[in-house]
Amino acid sequence: MRDRQFGNELRPTSVAISDDLYLIGNSQGQLKMFDRDDQEPYAVFAEKGKEFQANAITAIAVHPQRSDYVAIGYQHGQIVLLDASNPGKSLKTIKDAHNGSAIANI
Repeated sequence: MRDRQFGNELRPTSVAISDDLYLIGNSQGQLKMFDRDDQEPYAVFAEKGKEFQANAITAIAVHPQRSDYVAIGYQHGQIVLLDASNPGKSLKTIKDAHNGSAIANI
């Protein structure tokens, strides 16, 4: 088997599964979403702002009753609430949740 080398730019750092989507967070702070039925790309979410640049996603949680609501935790302590059915803009952003410490679990 051939060894694969991945650059540091886009390493997967966190995963979650909702009713409809596979959610993969990466080392650059992007949340990539894929349809569970056909594994086709659904959307990519990346929070805007300098504090989110190269800020890895370290935790992803899907709401237990509303699977379109996703909470995302970041390496530098931010938390973002996202509506996956409309991923163009976050619903809520908390920039000082852990004041520089990684969110390990949501």
